[in-house]
Amino acid sequence: MKKGQTVQQNVRRTAILAGFVISLVTLLAGCGPKVSLPHVRLPHVRLPHPRIFYRPEMILGVPRCSLNPLSSHTKNRNWFISLMYDSLVKIQPDGEVIPDIANSWSIRNHYTTYVFHLNPHAKWWNGRPISVHDVAWSYWLYANPQAPISNAKSLTSLIRGIHIINAGTVEIQLKYPDPAFLSNVAASGSGHPILPAFMLYHVPIKNLPFSPIFNKIPDMMGSGPYRPFSANAQGVKWVANPHYFLGAPKSHVLITTWTNSPAPDINWTSEKTDGKSHVLTYSGPSYYMLLYNSPKIPSAVGTALPEMINRLALARSEAPSFTPAYQPVIPGSPYTVVQPFQNPRAILHDAGYKQIHHTWVDPHGHKIDLGVVTGSDPSAVRLASAIHRQLTAAGWNIRVTTSHNLLHTEETHAFTMALVERRVRPYPLLVQEYGPRSRHNYGEYDSLPFRQSLQNILTSPNPTTATKEALTALLQSPPGAFLLWRAHHIFITSHVHGFRVNPFDPLSSVQNWSVTPSTRQS
Repeated sequence: MKKGQTVQQNVRRTAILAGFVISLVTLLAGCGPKVSLPHVRLPHVRLPHPRIFYRPEMILGVPRCSLNPLSSHTKNRNWFISLMYDSLVKIQPDGEVIPDIANSWSIRNHYTTYVFHLNPHAKWWNGRPISVHDVAWSYWLYANPQAPISNAKSLTSLIRGIHIINAGTVEIQLKYPDPAFLSNVAASGSGHPILPAFMLYHVPIKNLPFSPIFNKIPDMMGSGPYRPFSANAQGVKWVANPHYFLGAPKSHVLITTWTNSPAPDINWTSEKTDGKSHVLTYSGPSYYMLLYNSPKIPSAVGTALPEMINRLALARSEAPSFTPAYQPVIPGSPYTVVQPFQNPRAILHDAGYKQIHHTWVDPHGHKIDLGVVTGSDPSAVRLASAIHRQLTAAGWNIRVTTSHNLLHTEETHAFTMALVERRVRPYPLLVQEYGPRSRHNYGEYDSLPFRQSLQNILTSPNPTTATKEALTALLQSPPGAFLLWRAHHIFITSHVHGFRVNPFDPLSSVQNWSVTPSTRQS
């Protein structure tokens, strides 16, 4: 009798324990950030997980560079750092700022104070939460004049102070207003990732670049979607962080191979493919423009010239591919403005210009004589030749010369028009590129409406609207003719729909997979 009671008690205890375990698992399953997995579509089959690809791999070909976040500041190295570390915010393909480690933020005192509220789910690879101390220490390092970092990463001249408000909030105070602080400093890819202070605070500042945390793969500590697994003379193999707080990566393995290609070639592969390669292109964050040396360009000529260039013809005639550019913001950006078409002939006629024997002359009867200087890059030389053909056919007297030191030519203002390539910023930093005090304003561009619109950005309650107004003022009296975006190639081994490339982030996001059925299906 006692034995039967003992058996019943053991069964009852087992059932209670099993119920407790099931409840605990159910509770834990509801915790943490929700991960949105891609939908893989096959005939009559819907799979919410990319295992249909059988260990999918993403391969990036990049120039050789270091994995150390304190090494030289280059865009190639920033691609690697974005895999390993997170920043306070991220940049979407259209330039919009979205959360990363910071869940939310506020801007105060006319863009001199930024307050960040951290995501409580953000964790390091070892499961330790990313704390406000990690954020504060990282920015203290970037602002420290003794820090062993490059001048390009140093924030000594920008940051006034860093304050921990509470366990989840940190405040960064600036020495002067900077509306672009989020995208230019705090965002992923800007060269200011959040570092594991809990493992580094005791290391003397001069010894930080040599710490195993930054140099030995087994000892490295990050928070990003991928962590390095092995490295050799051919490249680096990475494995996905399945517990990444923003969602596990779609590709389980990432392989970066050393190449001489100036831009990454993104290649989605799997063991089962249809045997075909498909090529897509996207606009990279750099564009060609004809920069005016404003004092040497009559206003009517500067306004009419962009309308006389056939950008589509330029894009078709060039290799590698280009796409037309009409303003210095990424296509699809929320800052893009609608530009009404202006008839270039009407602009010139209204200013007193005439066409005599198919040649344009100014109000004094002199031919319009314009010189274009370009660098020695083959793409730039071909582009300049194509522009010369177009404008000559339109009745302009154009001369093209090549400079082996184009930067010096710009800095000394020894040009009338210069064919230059510029990188666009996630936030349209018009004040840095074309403001009257900008060190990049080699064309001495100065427009009163534009200057006033720049001041409005600092005080406007809606910076997006104020920025669009500034861009409109810039384009009404343009600093040059925006010509072409440099396009990059993506080689894809399967049919992929909804492919959205982010030129500001090395990891492209694929919204929906659609795989062509093959004879070898399981």
